[in-house]
Amino acid sequence: MAGDGAVRLIFEGDRVALGEFHCWPDDPRWSRENCAEQGHYVVFPGTSVVIEHAEGPVVATPNHVMFYNPEQTYRRRLLNPRGDHCAFLLVDEHLLMELAAPGLTEPRFPVSHGPLEPATYLLHRLVLRAASVRESADRLLVEENLCRILAEAVGSGLRLAGGSGRRERRSTAAGHTELVEATKELVARRLGERLTLGGIARAVHSSPFHLARVFRARTGFTIHGYRNQLRLRSSLDRLFDPDVDLGLLARELGYSSHSHFTDSFHRAFGRPPTAVRRAGRIGDLAELRTIVEAPLAAAS
Repeated sequence: MAGDGAVRLIFEGDRVALGEFHCWPDDPRWSRENCAEQGHYVVFPGTSVVIEHAEGPVVATPNHVMFYNPEQTYRRRLLNPRGDHCAFLLVDEHLLMELAAPGLTEPRFPVSHGPLEPATYLLHRLVLRAASVRESADRLLVEENLCRILAEAVGSGLRLAGGSGRRERRSTAAGHTELVEATKELVARRLGERLTLGGIARAVHSSPFHLARVFRARTGFTIHGYRNQLRLRSSLDRLFDPDVDLGLLARELGYSSHSHFTDSFHRAFGRPPTAVRRAGRIGDLAELRTIVEAPLAAAS
């Protein structure tokens, strides 16, 4: 990663590293094949982007965690006009096996992506924030929380892969995957709009009932829940900017009012946006751990 201006390494432990990746729309990576050369990556998208694996395209959004095995190749396609911005964990294979057991039998991810719980997403953003703004951040506390994030993210992805229910014919599975990814892309592109199930279903050429059933089975979210989480997670980084008005932010994201946004945020993350904003400004990991413990316990 040395010399790559798109990568910012924030924390480096003995067995896990935390960093950020910023691929702007004019970056040449958009027009060429990319490769996960350094090892096992667990990636937390900050903006929505299409990642084209050998298995097919995946609409990677902040609602999901992405998994990359060593030397895995892929291409990216622009979806958000800002480009591809994400946080990542570069993980030692022995730590991966230790944390993911019994879900993994070898140091390779069996899935390309999986759902990410709201509390885990919040924790990773707050740890990233604290490690970025505080040079004196407690290394033990940072690494402990990174292991926690890794275990929960990998566990969530493996649970979805193992709980997909009855076997599908290959043609059926491919059709369901295409339907879900088209729906995710539509929601990501029209995040602030008022959408209806019937309107989405017509746009992706499906019946409302079939779409709702397949989407939940494949993603772990209802479509409404997916959109709501995507709106809320999109708000987190902007909360740390003291010049951002929460009422204006709520309307931009498609909420009817400041109170509607606050209520939704509190239900998802266990704290109101003002508390998360305050913790993010402080960059105090002890305070951040207090913030996330309640929602993590509720989600378990």
